[in-house]
Amino acid sequence: MGRLKAEINTNQLINKHVRLLGSVGGGNDDLAGVYELMATGELDPVLSTITIEEIGNGFLNA
Repeated sequence: MGRLKAEINTNQLINKHVRLLGSVGGGNDDLAGVYELMATGELDPVLSTITIEEIGNGFLNA
């Protein structure tokens, strides 16, 4: 697990209509369900690759 507390720029959530989702975990059935959603195209995440130096700005590019 990462940090228990995090500071989030809510301006980005509001202005860019970013959705913040969280989870405390899941089991094998949950993971299988996610794979199924990805296989059918119902889940198509938008991913970006950033350098270590850009980690602090990663949220701004969402």
